[in-house]
Amino acid sequence: MATIRPVILCGGAGTRLWPLSTPAKPKQFQNLVGEATMLAETAQRLESSQHVMFSTPLVLASAKHHDLVKASVPHARTIFEPFGRDSAPAIAAAALASETDELLLISPADHYIADTGAFHQAISAGADAAQNSRIVTFGVKPHYPATGYGYIETEGAGDAVQEVSRFVEKPNLNTAEQYLASGRFLWNAGIFLFRADTMITALERNAPEVLAGSMEAVGAMSEDGHILGRAGFAKATRISIDYAVLEPESANGAVCVVPVDMGWRDIGDHKALMDARAEAELKNVGPTITVDTHSVFARSDGPFVAVIGVQNTSIIAENGAVLVCDADAAQDVKGVAQVVSGFGYGALIKEPLRQRVKEWVFEKALPLWADIAWDEQKGGFKEAISLRAPYEETTDYRRVRVQARQIYAFAHASLLGWEGDAEAFITRGFAYLEEKCFRQGQGFIHRLSPNGKPIDERVDLYDHAFILNAYGWAFRALSDEVYLKKAMALAQLIDAQLGLEQGGYADDDTGADMLRSNPHMHLLEAFLALYEATYDPHWLGRAQNIVELFESRFFDPVHDSVIESFHLDWRAHSELGHLREPGHAYEWATLLAKFESHTGRDLKSWCRRLVARSEMCDGDLGTDFVPNSVDKDGNVVDSNRRLWPQTERLRAKLIMVDHRGLAPAERIIERIFDTYLSDAPEGLWMDEYDARGEPLSREVPASMLYHMLSALSPAIDPDCC
Repeated sequence: MATIRPVILCGGAGTRLWPLSTPAKPKQFQNLVGEATMLAETAQRLESSQHVMFSTPLVLASAKHHDLVKASVPHARTIFEPFGRDSAPAIAAAALASETDELLLISPADHYIADTGAFHQAISAGADAAQNSRIVTFGVKPHYPATGYGYIETEGAGDAVQEVSRFVEKPNLNTAEQYLASGRFLWNAGIFLFRADTMITALERNAPEVLAGSMEAVGAMSEDGHILGRAGFAKATRISIDYAVLEPESANGAVCVVPVDMGWRDIGDHKALMDARAEAELKNVGPTITVDTHSVFARSDGPFVAVIGVQNTSIIAENGAVLVCDADAAQDVKGVAQVVSGFGYGALIKEPLRQRVKEWVFEKALPLWADIAWDEQKGGFKEAISLRAPYEETTDYRRVRVQARQIYAFAHASLLGWEGDAEAFITRGFAYLEEKCFRQGQGFIHRLSPNGKPIDERVDLYDHAFILNAYGWAFRALSDEVYLKKAMALAQLIDAQLGLEQGGYADDDTGADMLRSNPHMHLLEAFLALYEATYDPHWLGRAQNIVELFESRFFDPVHDSVIESFHLDWRAHSELGHLREPGHAYEWATLLAKFESHTGRDLKSWCRRLVARSEMCDGDLGTDFVPNSVDKDGNVVDSNRRLWPQTERLRAKLIMVDHRGLAPAERIIERIFDTYLSDAPEGLWMDEYDARGEPLSREVPASMLYHMLSALSPAIDPDCC
């Protein structure tokens, strides 16, 4: 009896099972048709029996689901993908990471199989063919004319192993009925058995670019996290194994199929889930009640759900969303999920307003800043420019944080679809920072002159947070591993230079009796950016440390606000501790919500309280805008209104949507365009007004490009913000 290595494919977002399945916790990590997660049940199904001998399973999954994989199958071998590339690159990586003569069984993690014994017998029946360099598929005998599955046409009937005539796509109902009547068609279960070298040869013959990219990715795989090399994996064509290998190989007679009747279902949508649970005689989940219903599945993670007089329907109240879906329309859930799957609800902004945002970003702001941001004579990004052409630099200093913010801005712009030379700005920006501003063993200085001479050599936490953020976005844009190495080294340097025994970080290295929450907030932003670029749990762990500081130190539960300033023992500062900045509260809400989206840690209460309290500041002025600062009781201290708090308010309102929907966020966009942007030349902005709405600015701070892109990006691409 040959030993077979199970390879469990655990990728995919499961969008057709939204809102039960989410990007943070897709369906394969949910308990859907049993007591364990679908991944755990798949692994249990692939334990040795009298029919087949299995070795330790190999699980391929997204790196962002590292902890979920380990929780479900702690003893499995793992390979983590830096991003999804469909099944062909994943299977190529599995084959390349295995012994050449090893038999591999490819099994998706989101299938339900009622009869494990029949499954094992089918595997045993196909093992000899696989040993003899055939690719073996497993075809499920159809019980009804399914339109949601692909089919395999066979050349014979009755034999344990049959020749494959062709693979066909999901048919319409009439065609499916013909397939069923013919007796020659099987459902394509997406389960395959082959020798590793057989698959490698087939890939080399039919999809050499998939093989080459996967080979490079496996060669650069990290030792600790088993994460495939990002640059190589990006070169592997995004394609399914069916298209890349099985279809062309079946034409050459290299593919065979084992028919099997094993109570199989692909839990791909709410109808499949409902049917599988009905067959298993499982009840509804959570606080639910049904009256006079038929073929109804109700599930809730909190709110009580009552269903009366309804048939053939799924009602899911999970993860802050509610779905009511006719089972026959289950395929349409994917389209809804894709609209709301990004961070926040920017995809739902009205189309004319979205086009207005895109036009300003891509046709006005970015072309202008590509011309004026960089100092071609002296190097470096300009700190601020005149409101009038020729837009000359107006300051006699440059802050390191602004250099980093501009690097971020051009990196993010490229990911949003800007076709300018972002790589040049990124590489020149970092070269300038490292040549002019870095001190070995100490960190980056705080300020320098436009000529590149040091002015202030303190090591400032706020500056370093933005450099870390820039490294994360640069890696995301360019896939250059050097930025990750530099980010890790810089984070360790920050720990050594500014880390405090009592938790958190000093504001700078001067020893002053002052700690601030705001630089910590930007560290959280940077750690999240690095996590989203790599899905390395190290960065998420660092982010969690900042979140815990927020909960224990920064949040004022009496006034639902963020304390800005502290003494070194973390007491609220005696002179400045009463001050609050609404813009920072909105920023915290956005970042806490983002952390929750990655971890599931419940931070909704903090976010709601921060936003609700900050919204009260708008009413005090009656201007649709929030002021620069208030005291802890909400009394206005600085009634002027810079642009950046308005952009942070926009970001928060795109996440914390209330009964008014997106109307408040859309109004903020319109008001920003009709004031701050209309009162300045195209592509620029008025930075500040007084309480009466009179412009105060004579220059344009370059640092605001960071705020504008981060605030407007959800309206351009909600998955890239």
